[in-house]
Amino acid sequence: MRIRLSSLLGLATALWAIPALALDPPVAGDLFGTRSLATGNAFRAVGTSNDTIFFNPAGVVIARRYEIDGHYGFSPGDRLQLWHASIVDSRTANVGVGIGYSHISGSGVPGDSSGSVVNLALGLPLSSRVAFGLGLKYLGFSRPEDTNSVTADAGLLIRPLPLLSLGVVGYNLIDVASRQAPMRVGGGVSLGHDATFRLSVDAVFALEESDPFGNTYHVGAEVFFDDVLPIRIGAERREGEDRNFVTAGLGLVSEVAALDLSFAQGVGSGRSDERIFAFALKLFL
Repeated sequence: MRIRLSSLLGLATALWAIPALALDPPVAGDLFGTRSLATGNAFRAVGTSNDTIFFNPAGVVIARRYEIDGHYGFSPGDRLQLWHASIVDSRTANVGVGIGYSHISGSGVPGDSSGSVVNLALGLPLSSRVAFGLGLKYLGFSRPEDTNSVTADAGLLIRPLPLLSLGVVGYNLIDVASRQAPMRVGGGVSLGHDATFRLSVDAVFALEESDPFGNTYHVGAEVFFDDVLPIRIGAERREGEDRNFVTAGLGLVSEVAALDLSFAQGVGSGRSDERIFAFALKLFL
């Protein structure tokens, strides 16, 4: 079964009016991708889409590809918008390179926000089963706090077995004394393959008391039907905010393009109005 590119583009146009939500509060260190959001952001050991730029830079080389992604998000309650575009190339050279640009803007309950993040991820294969990644990030924010800084992430992604992946990553290892870039360490385990199923579990630990999210825990699952229809579910726990989310999503995938849709719902007392929607269009060259 094949999905034509024209069909994907038509569906993407029809879905353009669906609202989407950026994270509240808009912390640059917690940008997400559409696929990762649908699986509770349990993505530190996956590395098979451009979302890995945010979660583990080693993922830009562990799966060879040339991929272009576009992502949009909007929060109707907080009037926050997130625009993101990225390119990953690990096919034309031995070293993988990923470049991403994200812009957050809006005003609402958490206050005005405006700023951009530029990501540069470099992945080096240490062997056929191990990759090292280094991610550099430029943070340019005028609100909610003035930030013009460069920091870095570093990670390992290991595949000891074809269906088993392990990821370890450190975030914002250059301390820039900004709420937008709290220092953290995390890791994850992923079982499965993109063509069949995948189950992933992650944990991220705060290294600073000022980290707004504190320790976070993530679990997600994907099932792929006929290699073209992934169904996704997940959950995320943020201890620092005492917030929980349940997540879901689906996609359409062909050899040349993919469309991902995702949704996250806040659960617990007073959380019913916390909703996250997102969609992305991807091209494979």
